[in-house]
Amino acid sequence: QYQVESLHFLSALMSADQRLERRPLRPNHRRSIAPIKQNLDLGGKLIKQAFDIKPVADHMVYLEQGRSLAAGDLSAMLTRTDLPLSHGDEASAVIEARVASRDAEYRLATLEFNGQALHVPDSGLMVGASARVRILARDVSLSRGLHANTSILNIFPVTLVSLHEDRPAQVLVGLEAAGVTLLARVTRKSWHELGLAVGQRVYAQVKSAALLG
Repeated sequence: QYQVESLHFLSALMSADQRLERRPLRPNHRRSIAPIKQNLDLGGKLIKQAFDIKPVADHMVYLEQGRSLAAGDLSAMLTRTDLPLSHGDEASAVIEARVASRDAEYRLATLEFNGQALHVPDSGLMVGASARVRILARDVSLSRGLHANTSILNIFPVTLVSLHEDRPAQVLVGLEAAGVTLLARVTRKSWHELGLAVGQRVYAQVKSAALLG
């Protein structure tokens, strides 16, 4: 959750009317922004309300002690390793995709982003619908080779684009997958024993991906 401390920041975070036109919000999301929109209509007093913006926002403003330190596209902001957003247990990337197909037998939906497929539990979205997917850094592992005998459905090639110290035993790795930035958290031991280095092409193994909205 991220804190919105001013209605002016809210305008930068999300144009609710445009979002509603492009992708109708589910009732719970409408309820989450309703009091904020009402406050906007009542004259723009300073407010402080915490809510999860990832299902509905396009733009994010990062605030610290009431000051705006960074602003930009939601996906880009979440994966900026110079911000606290990309560190900790909730570090994640958000991908904009579309529903390519649905598997009624296994209750799975195949999403597509920039030509890359991603399999998620079927939430009922129709083929062709837009979908926003969240992938936690802790749910992404790395491999030098493609493994066939595995229960992980989502395995795809990525480029290692950055490396950052995260915790005493772990590093945070920035990945590029089909033009989209992802994050992976792996142990320092794994990084060294696999002989990984920035610039290499490896495989990302995504254990879990969640539809937002």
